[in-house]
Amino acid sequence: MDDDSAIKMGTLDSLFYGTTNPQEKDREVEIRMHVSSYHLSLASPVLSSQLEISRSRPTTRAARPANALHLTGWDAKALATVLNIIHGQNS
Repeated sequence: MDDDSAIKMGTLDSLFYGTTNPQEKDREVEIRMHVSSYHLSLASPVLSSQLEISRSRPTTRAARPANALHLTGWDAKALATVLNIIHGQNS
């Protein structure tokens, strides 16, 4: 059974770079990914401690903003692969 939430790896180049050949574009792009803080916490003690700090704010869950981690220097396709594996979407 296919999971509609999983992105097929063959389409990542066109999603991230607007082309199937990312080398055609020599520009910096901003890519946002929505991931589970729970799964990130399980995968990394460092991320777990960073996410614990943001969860300790005295606000309701609905009132507090989503956590944001800003990463630079990562290949978007490689990061998506790692995040898919962390989230059990490695098929």
